[in-house]
Amino acid sequence: MEVQYGKMFLYGLISAIFYIALPLGLIYALEYFNIMKFSPTFTTTIIIFGIIGVVISMLKHLFPKDTSANRIISFLITIYSGIYLFYIFGGFEPGTKLGTYSINTPQIQVKLGLQLMAWLLLISTGVRGMQYLIEAIELRKKKEYSVRMKKQFRLSRLFKGLGMLLSLIIMGYIISVVISGMNLNFSVDDTYTYG
Repeated sequence: MEVQYGKMFLYGLISAIFYIALPLGLIYALEYFNIMKFSPTFTTTIIIFGIIGVVISMLKHLFPKDTSANRIISFLITIYSGIYLFYIFGGFEPGTKLGTYSINTPQIQVKLGLQLMAWLLLISTGVRGMQYLIEAIELRKKKEYSVRMKKQFRLSRLFKGLGMLLSLIIMGYIISVVISGMNLNFSVDDTYTYG
């Protein structure tokens, strides 16, 4: 089995930017401009999850795509990203509702309910994980598994199609949330007292 060290380190660097540098930069910027404050525990957890994500990503690109080792590592990465998203959306915090965020400042209090997005992302990672697991089994046994509905489909392609459909639904939902947020109007009533 061919090992690809150069590709592994390149994707490790790219993953480090997305898993660690970008979230920490965003946290730093939000705290620097006094928009939001984050607990040190949250930041430390982001770093730990980020390091694990970088290592897993490096392992994924260690083997060529058409090998069962690559597909098994892809399955593990997908399961890991599902756990990561579950954490980000508050799934491991008792007493909090999955996908609910609140922003509290002296001027404004906002509650964001992203439950639908949280569940869609979790379902999407589960479907993608099934795709990679089936591909790993197909490559290992050198046999394609198929499903028959009017036409015959490879089982892994069925899960790939479902994953793409869920990705489109998630993108549509994110776009609708952004458009809805842009249509919000704030009316602030300032009261001044002169003494």
